[in-house]
Amino acid sequence: MRPGYGSGLGAYLFESIDATTTSLIKSEVRSTVERYEPRVVLTDVAVDHSAQDPGVLRVAVYYRIKSTGFSDQLTVDVSGRRMR
Repeated sequence: MRPGYGSGLGAYLFESIDATTTSLIKSEVRSTVERYEPRVVLTDVAVDHSAQDPGVLRVAVYYRIKSTGFSDQLTVDVSGRRMR
């Protein structure tokens, strides 16, 4: 087991979504990917919240694979609401 594996994003789960929180989340995502995924180079990390759904954050990770030069993005919508 690797108890230190992962990110500290759980700390932001019940925080208000503002410029400071989104900046901290962006930094956390960036440092986690750089720490655990040496095969890619991050080109950008974007964290945005929706005006239509203020409880949802969209996290987009833009990257380039070192060995091939292939660039892509991974986008995840994160909601703090409970699932039923």
